Amino acid sequence: MKKHIHGYIVIRETLKPPYNSRMKQSTILFIIYWLSVFSILSSSAAYGTHRVGNLDLSNNAVLCMYQDQNGYMWFGTYDGLNLYNGKNMYVYRFELDNEYSLCSNIIHKISQAGTDHLWISTFLGLNKFSLKDRRVTESHPECPEAKLLAADSKGNTWVICKRGYISYYSSSSDLKRFQDIHLPEADTESIKDIFFTKNDKLYLITNNGKLLNIEYSKKQDLDIKLKTHEITMHDKNIDYASYENNKIYFVDKDQKLYLYDIIASKKILLSDISQLTTKNGGIAKITSFKYDVYIAFKNNGVVKLNIEDHYRPEVITSGIGVFAY
Repeated sequence: MKKHIHGYIVIRETLKPPYNSRMKQSTILFIIYWLSVFSILSSSAAYGTHRVGNLDLSNNAVLCMYQDQNGYMWFGTYDGLNLYNGKNMYVYRFELDNEYSLCSNIIHKISQAGTDHLWISTFLGLNKFSLKDRRVTESHPECPEAKLLAADSKGNTWVICKRGYISYYSSSSDLKRFQDIHLPEADTESIKDIFFTKNDKLYLITNNGKLLNIEYSKKQDLDIKLKTHEITMHDKNIDYASYENNKIYFVDKDQKLYLYDIIASKKILLSDISQLTTKNGGIAKITSFKYDVYIAFKNNGVVKLNIEDHYRPEVITSGIGVFAY
C-alpha cells in the first residue's frame, strides 16, 4: 500500500521572526489537515482524512508545500526547507562556504525537476536539489523568487522571472543553465500560472483571461523557437487562477469562481464567492477533493463548496490565516 497525502496548512503557534526580517511575533492558528489518499497497487483507491499536529518545523511561516514521488512532504518556510517522511523532520538551510546548500533560507516554491530532483525557489535564487543525495546540485542566482516555474516529465523547465522573457532549462544539456527567450506576454505581474499538462503541453494563464499554449522546437540547445496559440478562456480580468489535473480554477474580477476544462475547452460557473472574499480576504489556494471544491483564504480560514448542494459554502475552519497549500 502506498500512501499519498494532499492537504492544506493552517497554523496555531507563535511565529518566529523570518530569517533576516523585522516581522513582529504574532500568534496565529496552525492546524494541519491532510486529505489522505491510500492507493492499493490495483486500480482501486479509498479516501480518508488524516489530521497531524505539532510538527516541529524550522519556522511556522510556511510559504509552500510539496509531496514528492515517495509520498514525503516538503515545507518551504521563512527559515529553511523542511522534509517530513512520516516519522522524522529534516531541515536544509543556506550554509556559508557550502556550495551544496541553498541560496537562501526563504523558500518560495517547491516543484518537481525530473524524476530524481526538485526545484527549490528561494529569495536569492533557484536551486536544483537531489532527492537521492539530499543536497543542492545546481544554483541559479539569476532566477530569484521564481514562483512562475514548471517542468515537464523529463525535467525540461520553464521559468518566468524577467519581464518580456521566458527562460528555458534543458535537462539533457551539459550547459546546466537557463536560456532567456523573448516572449512579450511573459510578465510576473500579468501571468497567473504556468504549468504542464499530463501530456507535457506547456500553458500560461494571463490576467486578462487568456490561456496561452506555448509550443517550442529546437535544433540545438541555443536555438529555440517559440510558437504561441491563444485561447480566450474568459472575457473579464482574472484575480486568481490555478491548474489541477487538466482543469483550471479561476476567480474573475467580479469574484465569480469558474472551472475551465482544458480537454473539453469548456467553462463552467461554479459559484459567486464575492461574499466569501469580502469576509475572508484574498485567496491562498483553490483545490478539489472528491468533487467538492476547497478555498483557502489568506486572512480567514478554509471553506468547502459542497457539490451535492449546488456548491453551497461550508466553513471548515475559521479565524485563521492560510499561508500555504
